Amino acid sequence: MAGYLADRMNLHMWPIKARVRLGVSAETALAGPAAHYGVIDAVDEHSCLLLCASDDLVGMACYLAMLDMDMEVEEPVELRTEMARLGRRLSRMGEAPQG
Repeated sequence: MAGYLADRMNLHMWPIKARVRLGVSAETALAGPAAHYGVIDAVDEHSCLLLCASDDLVGMACYLAMLDMDMEVEEPVELRTEMARLGRRLSRMGEAPQG
């Protein structure tokens, strides 16, 4: 019970809340780094929800990208926008130098 309350209260401490559907089972997510970023709730045998929070969209986009798994940001829209911007930036950095 104390762990449950700590997880829920921790989410409420930060101004930016996110709801992200991960493309792995809750069991898989709980066994990996995603469990350190927020609360994991099972959806079905192939996906789960990660409820996480932060004070910075850029940082949140980065730590979610480090999970290295398929995901879909359900909310907020601003996080999807930031992740798209980060993806474009990383793609440019991964290209061969011109010249």
